[in-house]
Amino acid sequence: MSIIDTENELVLKLFLQSGNKDVKQCAEQAHRQLVLDLIYTYLIERNIHDAERWTNNYFLTSDLQPQYRPFFTYEELPNLCEQLQIHYLNSDFKIKNGKVVRGVSKENMIASGAVYTQTPIVEYIVAETLKSNTISPNTHILDFACGTGRFYQELVRVFTESGVDAQTAVTNCIDANDINPVAVNITRLKACSFLDSLTEQNMRLISERVRCENALMPNQQEIGLFAAETETFLYDAIVSNPPYLVLKPSHKTSDELADDMRRQVEFYRKSKLYSYSVEGMLNLYQLSIERMLQMLKPNGELGVICPSTLFADQSATNLRKHLLLHNKVRHITYFPEKAELFENNVTQATNIFFLQKGGQTDDISIEANGKSFKVGLHLIQELFPKNMEIPLISDKDWIILKKLSKYPSLRTFSTIRNKRGELDLTLNCQYITTKPTKHQLIRGKMITEKGIIRANPEFVSDDFIYTKSAEYMKHDCGRIRLIGQNICNIDNRQRLRFAFCEPTDILGNSCNYLSADFDTLKKLNILLSSMLLNWRFKLTSSNNHINNYELDELPIADLNKIDAAICFESQEALNKYVCNLYGLDSDETNYILEQ
Repeated sequence: MSIIDTENELVLKLFLQSGNKDVKQCAEQAHRQLVLDLIYTYLIERNIHDAERWTNNYFLTSDLQPQYRPFFTYEELPNLCEQLQIHYLNSDFKIKNGKVVRGVSKENMIASGAVYTQTPIVEYIVAETLKSNTISPNTHILDFACGTGRFYQELVRVFTESGVDAQTAVTNCIDANDINPVAVNITRLKACSFLDSLTEQNMRLISERVRCENALMPNQQEIGLFAAETETFLYDAIVSNPPYLVLKPSHKTSDELADDMRRQVEFYRKSKLYSYSVEGMLNLYQLSIERMLQMLKPNGELGVICPSTLFADQSATNLRKHLLLHNKVRHITYFPEKAELFENNVTQATNIFFLQKGGQTDDISIEANGKSFKVGLHLIQELFPKNMEIPLISDKDWIILKKLSKYPSLRTFSTIRNKRGELDLTLNCQYITTKPTKHQLIRGKMITEKGIIRANPEFVSDDFIYTKSAEYMKHDCGRIRLIGQNICNIDNRQRLRFAFCEPTDILGNSCNYLSADFDTLKKLNILLSSMLLNWRFKLTSSNNHINNYELDELPIADLNKIDAAICFESQEALNKYVCNLYGLDSDETNYILEQ
């Protein structure tokens, strides 16, 4: 019987004993129980005669009674526990016809924000982070949000290869933390596996150094120590694959988890521990990065794998600026969404970055799309002065961007209004009707590259106009506007889609619009319909939204040089015309047309 079959049997047993209790709770308890059983079996196989007391004292038991399972050699048990944990995080449990049916689900993984990094990526991060460190018995490293200890394992290997014996490494040099008690138990078990002989003193030191804690929410004493940057309390280096979790409950979120998220958000915003990662919607990976910086010694090294939104998204602007302006960011490797970096079948655009705490960023080594090149901080500040994005692009992209940076952004044109649609489709739904009025409702999905599709029309009652502001009435009401979708899938080749609306149309908030004189709008439509501005928009757009603030940053060529009445025989002809307006040469133009 496989270990998965054993877990399924245990789930069914607990389910029947509980009187048909929630199967999800039974699965969680069965998983904790089985991992604990395997730990207990490991200790017995290592000739620990007082294995039950050791299990209760040095592992997180939650009052479970461990059972001996003599089906495995002790050498394979640490990795077996890890595979069991990964399989559990990707499972959904149901009881059908008296049997456990185990489906594939990411619910547990998403709820915990846990993803498990492939071994080659772990080796790369550890090696690059520690390359400037001299490893000695006095070196102190942290595996932050350790999960089942993949980084921890690699750190021990590096220490032993550097001449530090394994016992010193696990009892004196390497710390780890995680919020998940099962994952912490597995990391403690791995720590044990490096020792030739287990002693109670070693077990006590391991349980003290591999901690089950929410390191993002320290107590007041710990906050004081970190605030004072007490040298003995800080690390020479930290490596991490932090949790990826937006602290926003969805309709699928349980009441218990939703309440926990709200408590966390309140702490993060009020504790004064965080300054750079508490803007907008909170994400655990951004909070973790700021926390890790606090836990580093001056000149300490940090190596992290996290979502690529860190260097692109507006929500990460404050943290990104802090990393770039007050630390030495030396390297970023970008991975597209399709790259298989994780065990959990996770698809996520990702980056790995390395920095030294303090110091000054100058040239950043970039790896993207199989190419390596350097980008200076001064160029980032020149091209993206407001948010300092570092998009996933090639060296040729940076050259074209520099040419575009000579032109003013849309937001600098005082005569052009860039707004969201005036009717909130949820809050103003009472004004929407199928009875014809003079105001037709336009939704974002009606806008295509060929214009507005007006099949199955909806209308807006005349009363809605009286709810609008004087500013709207003066500048937008009753005018032809250039309108575009507010949401367009991030994988679409052409994400900017604009068309002219009728003066009497009412726009839902699934639309964006530009309002100006009609001659200006026609010229803007030529620019916005080009592959060049579509390419520019996609560089820094990290989700499916077409945000107004992103449109605001688009460079606008000299409108006086555009013939508003010009007609193009093809999309390619329009693209070449626009590329020429921005000064691109033939090679650069062809590069844009291939995107």
